[in-house]
Amino acid sequence: MKNICELRELAPDPVAVVNPATAGKYGLKDSDWVSSATRRCRVRVTATDDILPGVVSVLHGWFDHLNENVLTDVGQRDPVTGYPELWAIACRLAKT
Repeated sequence: MKNICELRELAPDPVAVVNPATAGKYGLKDSDWVSSATRRCRVRVTATDDILPGVVSVLHGWFDHLNENVLTDVGQRDPVTGYPELWAIACRLAKT
């Protein structure tokens, strides 16, 4: 998605969407760059009440800045299904 020039002009940076309470907890404000303590991830913050406190939603499609596949660990699998972690990964945010 973000390899399409016209879309990249509309949204030039990768984004992590968080609740304002979560942003406040970490001392963050809109457009701050943050890194995630999960793995290699650096994104800009967007705070909105549309997401629950404590949840971080990283938008996909940023292969040159962030490929969401680097956040997952194929070695960590559901013990019943064997499916890799894809939708819920614990993280910490740090302003960069």
